[in-house]
Amino acid sequence: MIFSTTDIDFHTLGYPKVFVKALTFLTTHDFTTMEPGRLTIQGTMMYANLDVVHTKAYKNSKPEQHQDYIDVQYIVRGREDMGFYTDRHIYAPIESHPDKDCWFYANDLPDEGIVHAVPGSYAIFFPSDIHRPLLAPNDQPEPVLKVVVKIHKSLLR
Repeated sequence: MIFSTTDIDFHTLGYPKVFVKALTFLTTHDFTTMEPGRLTIQGTMMYANLDVVHTKAYKNSKPEQHQDYIDVQYIVRGREDMGFYTDRHIYAPIESHPDKDCWFYANDLPDEGIVHAVPGSYAIFFPSDIHRPLLAPNDQPEPVLKVVVKIHKSLLR
């Protein structure tokens, strides 16, 4: 997992080209003027979902994981906490949706880290990361405008 902000010049961080491409996409579009939905970047290999969503109380959320896609979650407006946990293959998913590349885990994974994301923040979650997006800061749900860029893991090769 990588967590940072676009206030820092991501071009100087040594990221793989595909991450620079995703972050450039995120920083060169005004998402506040767009309709929510899917945005094409590179066919099905890299695309973005623009969503207006509400954060949730911790008890109402589930950790998730993807096997084929890397998530770059970017906050445009609002605040969101995100949980993260390295998959050590100790816990099995409780719900599986392979057709959507999504597996959900029990709500009580130990040693979960939390980051606080504000506009301009991004988190990059790899297939080895179990993550919990859309956590309400202080358990007070609020609206968030966010973009999630989905990058097929084969683009890292």
